[in-house]
Amino acid sequence: MNSPLGVRIDGGIATLTFDRPARRNALSRQLLECLRSALTRLAPERLGAVVLAGAGDCFSAGADVSELRGTAEDAAFDDALAEIIGIVREAPFLVIAAIEGPCIGAALDLACACDLRVVSATAFFELPSVRLGLLYNPAAVLRLHRRLPATTVRRLLLLGDRIHASEALAAGIASRLCAAGGAIALANELAGRADCGSRALAESKRLLNALEQGDADPAAWEQIRSELMSSPERRAALAAAKARLRVREASGG
Repeated sequence: MNSPLGVRIDGGIATLTFDRPARRNALSRQLLECLRSALTRLAPERLGAVVLAGAGDCFSAGADVSELRGTAEDAAFDDALAEIIGIVREAPFLVIAAIEGPCIGAALDLACACDLRVVSATAFFELPSVRLGLLYNPAAVLRLHRRLPATTVRRLLLLGDRIHASEALAAGIASRLCAAGGAIALANELAGRADCGSRALAESKRLLNALEQGDADPAAWEQIRSELMSSPERRAALAAAKARLRVREASGG
């Protein structure tokens, strides 16, 4: 049986592709397990970033409704998704969602857990839980409320509004916009700026998460900053920056 998740690693960038185009890349239990497994097997010291994408012209239609029973047992899907979201948030590298077409329900929750969201002109975002007779997972609502403006969350949750790419930046969903078909290319361009195994990147991401959660201890973070200031990683980066400066000065640039 073919895997519902494509995995490609090239030049310090891992691209994980939801590969169920016939089902609009719906997040089945199998796909979630493949995604969890792939994320946990990646070697952080060899990566700068991970790009999440959907095959074809769709990011993901959200949970695979064919697997849902309409009972409390469906909470198992929420648990599986929450585990993956925790891995994405705690990963010591960038995670970028490259979004073409629909990004609905659970896929929106997953995309918002990523550090950046590259949104193509064809993309749209929707959270249809209320019209499906469901109180959306409160833990997921809390996650969205921390990442998105309150007005955007109310539009998505209470009205079931469809937010198109044209307003995704203003709505706080998109990090960057691009032309149709260009999401993966732009995501890879941004991913290429991340240094593999960078502790500075990992700690910066952890600090942002701590601030978002409201549990950042200033003294602890000052200690981490002090460690990084005299680290071999910083000395190497500083030496490289000085070398680039010398080259520019020598060339009159």
